[in-house]
Amino acid sequence: AVGPSLRYGDLFREAARQTRAESKTANATTGTIQAGGSGLETPSPSEDRNPGGEPSSIPLLALLSYHPDEVRRVLQMLLPLAEAGADITYKFHPATRPEHYAPWLPVSPQFAQGALQTALQSIRYKKGAVLGSGSGSLAEAAALGIPVLAVQDPVPGLSLNYLPEFGQGRLWEAVESAEQVQVALQELGTALARPDRGQMLRQFRDLLFTEPTKERIREDFLLSD
Repeated sequence: AVGPSLRYGDLFREAARQTRAESKTANATTGTIQAGGSGLETPSPSEDRNPGGEPSSIPLLALLSYHPDEVRRVLQMLLPLAEAGADITYKFHPATRPEHYAPWLPVSPQFAQGALQTALQSIRYKKGAVLGSGSGSLAEAAALGIPVLAVQDPVPGLSLNYLPEFGQGRLWEAVESAEQVQVALQELGTALARPDRGQMLRQFRDLLFTEPTKERIREDFLLSD
């Protein structure tokens, strides 16, 4: 797992919100309503998005890595979708320059500015999905419950995919072409309604990330009280 970086605190706060939502949903199902609430105020993880929407209408956030080959791979795959009118926002790595990749961008591309966390929360609010390659940020998106598409080269061994096998087909899926994007989004959309989704998200998060508590920070950095 990654060390207890403060930026990962959002992953654990989100997990706590989902746990409360699941509890309220379970109580509402059994006819038991907790004091102080209707049991339906916070949507459950399976209700966060509408899996019945057309894949072509699902907003995409392209998280682009530092590696030039991976950036070109993702942009080349997305270009026909963008030219067909897909809603795509591009988030470039801060160490790269978008103008260097102009041949693989649509005429008027949308760029996500600011912090990664802001871009992830924005695409989550819009009930969209994340797509990319060679970026550990895909794992953050998946841990937040955002459907993730990992772009891979058809030739084995030529792609940088940092996602574990755990969660594939449920939290994330691999794609090799623009034609596979819609199919993968449909599959991940169906998985949103699974009753065990919240548990899988917590397992995925705990597999890859460490909660930045005072105790874990002291432990990992060998700090004394």
